Amino acid sequence: MAKKDVTLRSLASVAASRAGLAELAGLTFGGERDLYEALGYKKELEGSDHRGRYERGGIAGRIVEAFPKATWRGIIKVVDDVDPNNLTPFQTEWELLQKRLRVYSILLRADILAGLGRFSVILIGAKGNFESELTSISGQEGVLYLTPYSQLDFNIKEYVVDSQDPRFGLPLIYTTTRLDSTGDDKDTDVHWSRVIHIADGILDEQALGMPRLQQPWNKLDDLDKVTGGGSEAFWLRAHQGYQLDADPDLEMNDAEAEELSDEITEFINGYRRIVQTRGIKMNPLGSDVASFKDQAGAILDQISGITGIPKRILIGSERGELASTQDRANWNDRVEDRRTQFAEPVILRQLVDRLILLKALPVPDEEEYEILWPKLQNIDAVERSEIADKLSGINKKIGGTIILPAEIRAEILELPPIEDVGGEIDIEEGVTPDTEDGEIEEGTIAAAEKKSFHLLMNLRKSQDG
Repeated sequence: MAKKDVTLRSLASVAASRAGLAELAGLTFGGERDLYEALGYKKELEGSDHRGRYERGGIAGRIVEAFPKATWRGIIKVVDDVDPNNLTPFQTEWELLQKRLRVYSILLRADILAGLGRFSVILIGAKGNFESELTSISGQEGVLYLTPYSQLDFNIKEYVVDSQDPRFGLPLIYTTTRLDSTGDDKDTDVHWSRVIHIADGILDEQALGMPRLQQPWNKLDDLDKVTGGGSEAFWLRAHQGYQLDADPDLEMNDAEAEELSDEITEFINGYRRIVQTRGIKMNPLGSDVASFKDQAGAILDQISGITGIPKRILIGSERGELASTQDRANWNDRVEDRRTQFAEPVILRQLVDRLILLKALPVPDEEEYEILWPKLQNIDAVERSEIADKLSGINKKIGGTIILPAEIRAEILELPPIEDVGGEIDIEEGVTPDTEDGEIEEGTIAAAEKKSFHLLMNLRKSQDG
C-alpha cells in the first residue's frame, strides 16, 4: 500500500476515534441521560465554530488573545553576545530581518491563530515552487515574506510515516487554496521546509494541539444563556406594562377603536409619550427586574479556572490594571512559563534555527544564541513607592540597621545608584540647597532626588502605556 494511502487511512482512523469520544461526552446514568443534549451543548466542534465565536464573542476573544499578547509584549532580543556594545553579524542580520518584516508582530498573529484551531503555520516566502523542498536562502534579503495562516487555510495532506525518520509523525506536505493566484480555489501543495508549524497544547499528537476555546466552550455557552437571556428578560420586564380598563358605558365606533389602538401601540414602542383616552383608564402593572450579575460572575469564575487567566484580567484590560497584585504576580508567572516552555522553543527558536539552517541568517558566534525576554512587572510604580515607604520605617522600629536605603532604591524602586544619577554628593544629607537663580545645583541631593523622581514617573508611564 502506498504511503499516501496509509496516511489517509491513519487520519481517518484518528478522526473516527475522536468523533466516537465526542459522542460519549455528557452521557450520565449509563447513557440514559445526555447532559450535552439537554443543555444545548454542541458535541463535536469544527474550526469554523472557534473562528466564529472568537470574532463575535468578547470573552472568547480575550481567552484566545490574552496569553499571546502578554507573551510577546515588550522588546525581545535575539543575541549571540550579551554585550550591547558588540553587534555581531548574526545580530545585525536578525535585526534587519526583524525590522523589514516585523517578525514579532507576525509571531504574535501566528500564536493567536494557533489558538483558533489545532495548529497554525508561518509560510516562509522564498524563491522556488511551493511544493519543492527549500534547501537554501541567500541571506536575510532572500526571505521575501513571513505570512501566518490558520488551520482553516492550511490542511495537512501527508505525514512523515517512516518510523526511522527524525520527523516521524510530523507533516510532510500541506495543501491550501489561499496561494492560488488565479482565484479558482485550486489546491496548492506546500513542502514542510517552507513552513513553521505551531501547535499549542499538544498532548498525544506531535502536530495537533488543542484550540483555546475547546475546554471553556460549554461555559461560554452558559455565559451566553445567562447574559443573553438575562438581558432579554430585563428588556421585557423593565417596561412595566399597562392594563386598560374601559368604562362599560363607553361607546366607540370601529374607526375610534382603531385610532386608540394605534396610539397605544405607538406609546408602547416609544413613539409618543401621551395617549388620548376617553373612557379608558390605564393601570400600570408592577414588574420586578432581576439581576443576573451573580450567575454571570459564577460562570466567569469557572472560565477563569479553566483557562488559567485571572478573572479580573479576563474581564479587564489586556494588562490587567483592575487585577490585584497577587493576581498579576500569578499571571506573570504563567506568562513566564509560557515563554520558556512554548513561545521560545516552539515558535521563536524554530524560526531562527530554520533560517540559520537555510543560510538566511549567519551562524551565531560559538553556534549559540540567547533570547532575552523583557521583564514582566508584578507591581507598578505607585505600589513600589508605598512598599519603599513602609520598609524605610523598619530600621527606626527595630532600632538597628535591617535594610539599607541603597537596597530599597535598587530592589524596590528599581532605580540606579544615587551617585549615578546626581554625581558625587558634596552636601549634608537632607539639606536642600538654595541658589540665587532658583535653579537646583547639579551634583546635589536635591538634583539627584529630582532625577530619581522623573525616572520613577517615566517608569510608571511606560507601564501605563
